[in-house]
Amino acid sequence: MGLAELAARSGVGARTIRFYTTRGLLPAPARRGRAAVYGPGHLARLELIRTLQATGLSLNAIGDYLRRLPADASEEAIALHGALLAPWTADPAEHLDDAGLDERAGRALDEADRALLVQLRIIEADPRGGWQVRGGTLAEGIALLDAGLPPDAAEAARRLIDEHVAAIAEGLTEVFRERIWPRYRAGALDREAMLRIAGTFQPLTVSALVAALGDAVDVTKRRTVEGRRR
Repeated sequence: MGLAELAARSGVGARTIRFYTTRGLLPAPARRGRAAVYGPGHLARLELIRTLQATGLSLNAIGDYLRRLPADASEEAIALHGALLAPWTADPAEHLDDAGLDERAGRALDEADRALLVQLRIIEADPRGGWQVRGGTLAEGIALLDAGLPPDAAEAARRLIDEHVAAIAEGLTEVFRERIWPRYRAGALDREAMLRIAGTFQPLTVSALVAALGDAVDVTKRRTVEGRRR
């Protein structure tokens, strides 16, 4: 396919494709006379770049990762990498400017309100301007604002969650790397099986984490009540 077709199929502009090629994120196209010819592997790499960008990686980090892939990696292999690296985000973030955020919140938000929503990981400043908003939790965040949640309590909760979630993420990554990926490399799992695992591992893990947290909170509350009765 030519550059125009690759741009249309990938949703990435021709100028950006040329830039990625210059930066080494994409291999140079083949040549048919004076025309540049791109293949399915170029399309798969563009989709992988989009996936990696969605995880928050810089182009430098993405380039380092892509350069570790074999130059002759198949379209299927690249697609598998994309499936395994897809962001674990329950709801895609929505970009809003200040006015749009106020409209979604149902009232004008001041700087302190926005800072608290950032601490709660409900909104995040977008480098392009405006905000990335997780719409599924915005209503709950506004309810906490209106209830008078102290900022220091929000900050303490965020630090606690960050600390323990980071440890869980590292542990889950090790489980996948040490117990699942080697079986694929050895041929015990094929590509379709890996894609099914990637597609179900995330929602099942999130569900298990939520259930475990709920159970732990219930146990803690019971212990607190029983302690006060003594």
